Amino acid sequence: MESLMLHRTLVLGRSNGILRCEDDTLPIDEPVLLRAVQKREDLLDLVAQLAPRAPTRTGLIAALALALKHRPLGDRRRAAGMAPVVCRDGRELLQLAAALRRLGGFGRLTRKCLAEWYLRRPVSSLRSEAEASFEGWCHRDVLRLCHPRTDEPARRRALAEMVRPRTNATVAPRTEDVDWPQGAGRRLIAIDASAAMKFGTVLMERPVQLAARWGLAASASGDAVVTFDRNGWRDPQTRWRTGVAPLPWRPTTTVTAAIEDLGRIDAGPPDPGLLVRYAIAKKIRVDAFVVIGAHPPWMAPDGRRAALVEYRQRWPAKMIVVGLKSGGERLSDPGDEASWGVEGISPRTPAIVARLTDF
Repeated sequence: MESLMLHRTLVLGRSNGILRCEDDTLPIDEPVLLRAVQKREDLLDLVAQLAPRAPTRTGLIAALALALKHRPLGDRRRAAGMAPVVCRDGRELLQLAAALRRLGGFGRLTRKCLAEWYLRRPVSSLRSEAEASFEGWCHRDVLRLCHPRTDEPARRRALAEMVRPRTNATVAPRTEDVDWPQGAGRRLIAIDASAAMKFGTVLMERPVQLAARWGLAASASGDAVVTFDRNGWRDPQTRWRTGVAPLPWRPTTTVTAAIEDLGRIDAGPPDPGLLVRYAIAKKIRVDAFVVIGAHPPWMAPDGRRAALVEYRQRWPAKMIVVGLKSGGERLSDPGDEASWGVEGISPRTPAIVARLTDF
C-alpha cells in the first residue's frame, strides 16, 4: 500500500488517487513523499521513469525539490540535472523554484538545476514561455538567481529578453484547453444527465454544456458515449436503480441538440460498476472507462472493483471518474492502481483524461 500511495502521489500529486483539476499545490508536505525521500533509494529512478508520461507534474516537481534538499550528495548531484526532464514548460520550472524557496532557499546545486533547464530548452520554447508566472515568480526572478552561461548567440539573446522587465504582458492560453485530444486509447464514456449537470451548481453553471461538447468530440473520434438512464439496459443479475443507454450522436449533431437529448433522459445515479457490466454484456473492448458527473458515483469502490476484476480477465482497462465534488473514496478506488479520480469539470479535464488513459 505504501508503494501504491507513493505512485499516486508522484503521478497525481495526491496519495488518494484524486486529482483536483485546477489545483497546482505542490505536495511537499505529503507524508508518503517525505518518507520516500528518507528511505527510498530508487526515488529518482521512479521520477525519471514516470516523468515522460505522467498526466500531471506537481508530485514529480515536489519529489525533485525534496531530493535536491534532503537526499545524499550523490543523489542531489543527479537531481540537479533532472529539471529538463521533470519540468515540461516554463510554468513548471517556476513551480520548482517556488518549492525550493519554501524548502529553505537556493544553494549551488539548486541554482545549477534551474540553470540546466534554460541551457537545454529549445530556444524557440524559451521565447514562447517567457510570460509564464506562478505564485509571484517569473523567469526574470529565476534567471537572476541561477545566471545560466552559454556560448550560443541565439540562446543568449533569448535569455536576455527574458530578464528584461515586461509591460502589458499577456499570458497565452494553455494549449491543452481543447474539446477532446486525439490519439488517446479507446474509451467508453458515461455522461451524468442529472439535474445538477443540467441546471448547474454553486460551483459551476450548467456543466452539461462542457460534458455534451466533450461527448460529441469523443464520439467523432471513435469513443463510445452513453448515459445513465432508468429506462436503459439493466444488469439482469442485480437490482440497480439505474440503467445504461447509448447516446445517438452523429458528427452532424450540434451541442444544443446534444443538451436537449440529455434533458429528455430519465436520469439515474452514476454507477461506474454498472458501466463496466454493460461493457461486459455488450462485449465492448476499451482502454478506459470514463464517468463524467456532478456528484460522486452511487456505488462505493468495492462494487466497481468486482466488475473491473471480471472485465480485466479479458481486457485491461482503467477507470477514470470525473466529478464536480470528490465524495472521498467514491471518486477513486484507493486499492486499485488503475483507478483514478478527477475532481472538477473544466477546460483542462479532457487533456487530463487523455493522459490518464495513455498512462
